[in-house]
Amino acid sequence: MITMSAVRADFTKQGWSRQKGTLDDVRRAASLDGLRGAISRSGSNERVLVPHDESRAPKHSLSAKYGLREQPLHSDGAHLRLPPDVVVLHSAQPTSTSTVVWAPSYEASNSLPVAARHGVFTVRGNGDSFLASMRDRDGLRFDPVVMSPGDAFARETVEYLIQARPRAYVHEWDEPDLLLFIDNRKALHARNEALDPITRSLSRLSYRWGDAS
Repeated sequence: MITMSAVRADFTKQGWSRQKGTLDDVRRAASLDGLRGAISRSGSNERVLVPHDESRAPKHSLSAKYGLREQPLHSDGAHLRLPPDVVVLHSAQPTSTSTVVWAPSYEASNSLPVAARHGVFTVRGNGDSFLASMRDRDGLRFDPVVMSPGDAFARETVEYLIQARPRAYVHEWDEPDLLLFIDNRKALHARNEALDPITRSLSRLSYRWGDAS
C-alpha cells in the first residue's frame, strides 16, 4: 500500500520516490494525507503525456521545441505563479523511454550555483508574464520554453543545468504499474529520447501539500 509518509521519507533522502501501484492508489494516499490537486486549465489535476514530434506538439510545450529528442531538465508548472509541489507519473505498462530526475540539494557538493538564486527570467504562460529566479525561498522553478533568461546569471544557470543533466537519476519504466513521485520544488526531471513514441503513455497527477505541511 502506498503511503505519503513513505514518499515524504524518500523526498527527504533524494527528492523522488519510486513506488508500485495505480492512480487510484495515489489518489487514496493523497486524500488521506490532505494533499490538494493542483488544478490545470482543463479543470483537472490529471493529464496523459505522450511523445509528439515538433509538428504535432501542443504550442509552447517542450515537445514543440525538442520533439522526440531528449528533453532538458525542467519542473512542471513553471509558468504558474504557484507551481505544484508534487508530481506523480504512472505507467501502466513497461516503456523503453526512461525519465531522469535531478535534485541538486542532494548531491554531495550541493552544487547549485549562486547564479540560480540571482538570475532573472521572464516567465510567460496562461496569458500572464512575471519575473522569477530559478531558485527562490519556495524552491525551484525552471522550464526553458516558458522561461527566458534576462541576464548573465540566468544564462549561466541555463548552461549549468545542461551540464548537470548527465548526473541525473535514470528511472526505468521496466515493470507494469510503476509510479514516480517527484518533489517538484526540489527536483527537476525530463524525458529521455522517445524510443517507443507510438506506445509510450504516462499519466501525470499533480498536487500541492495541505495546509499542515
